[in-house]
Amino acid sequence: MRVIATPEARAYIASRGGIAYVRPLQRRCCGGALTVLSATTTAPADASLYEAVGDPLLGVRYRRPGPVTARALASAAAPAAAGSAAPSPADGGSAARSPADGAEAGPAVHRAEPAELLIEVRGRRRPRLFACWDGCAFKI
Repeated sequence: MRVIATPEARAYIASRGGIAYVRPLQRRCCGGALTVLSATTTAPADASLYEAVGDPLLGVRYRRPGPVTARALASAAAPAAAGSAAPSPADGGSAARSPADGAEAGPAVHRAEPAELLIEVRGRRRPRLFACWDGCAFKI
C-alpha cells in the first residue's frame, strides 16, 4: 500500500505524537453499506492490531480488515465484564461467535485494501485527519 500525505498532514501528525491510525469502518445508509476510512492521531484501545504502512518516517499505522483475533475479543470483552453486559439473543441481540467457529465478530467490512492511501488535514476551526481510499472518500 502506497501512503501519500500532504505536507499539512505530515506536520499535523508530527505535532501530535508522530503516529496516525487509519482503519476501515462500515457505515449503513438507505442505499446500502459504505466503507469509509477513519483516521486519528489518538491511539485506539486495539492499537496493537495496527500495522505500519508506507514511509516509516511518516508513522502511519493501518488496521487491515479481517477476522478478529482472540486477543482482540479478549480486550473487547474486558470493558463489557466491568460494566454493562452485552445483549443476549433473547433480548434481540446477536450471539458472539468465536473466530474458531469460522465467524468474525462485528459487521463485515470491505475486504479489499486501498492501493493508495491519501491522508490530508481538513477543517480550519477544528483541523482533523481525513483519509481517502484510492482517491475516494468511501468504497461501496
